[in-house]
Amino acid sequence: MKELIKLGIKESTIKKLYDKLPFSIIFNIESNIDNVIDIITYLKNINIDCIDEILLYKPYIFYMSKEKLNKLFSEENIRIKVTKINNDITNLDFI
Repeated sequence: MKELIKLGIKESTIKKLYDKLPFSIIFNIESNIDNVIDIITYLKNINIDCIDEILLYKPYIFYMSKEKLNKLFSEENIRIKVTKINNDITNLDFI
């Protein structure tokens, strides 16, 4: 998970991932680290600033392909979605 630190994910967040998430989710993240990196980079590029929280509480986002996530964000005004998610990550459930 050192790759995530290079992307700006806090070490404390990575520790919490190991402490709080089931092994299956950790395994999926580690096994698909290239996709996770693509998703984090995409989220940063559209100005999502709560990526640590998304990793901890909405890890299913990282199971998607970048293309699918891009499509979800392009269906509506992206700025509105980004603002909603930055205010409350539970809004990811509604995109």
